[in-house]
Amino acid sequence: MLRTLVVVGLCALAACAGEPPKTTGDAESVGAAAPTIFALDALTAVREGRTFLIDVREDHELKSGIPDAPHIKITYFIDGAGDRVFTQQVLRSVDGKRGASITLLCEIGVRSERAREVLRLNGFSDVKSIVNGFQGWLDFDLPYKAGP
Repeated sequence: MLRTLVVVGLCALAACAGEPPKTTGDAESVGAAAPTIFALDALTAVREGRTFLIDVREDHELKSGIPDAPHIKITYFIDGAGDRVFTQQVLRSVDGKRGASITLLCEIGVRSERAREVLRLNGFSDVKSIVNGFQGWLDFDLPYKAGP
């Protein structure tokens, strides 16, 4: 039994290290803990006008490239000191509509999940985080422009 678990675990790790998934779809349906979306699906939704894409990376992270999206950084403050300003900036970006579909992008998916939670706690109802952040964007070879 233990040998089977180890083999299955190693196979799962190998799958994570390989190519991005060939199929797309809401990552939540494959067991993610939070509402997430694959980068390819996010780009499709943006192009179809179904979601607003917001880049929440720190300024220095933009060197790796920038998708066509507004940049509203959220900084980790344990006390939540920057949360109000971030929330107000996002609200302006979506014309004051807390029910607007918003998709967040960070470098690897951690900060965008934190930002998603901040927005959820401030009354936003449809916020997703891109699986693996900008790295997931690059995995799907999606368009971006050179960073500063």
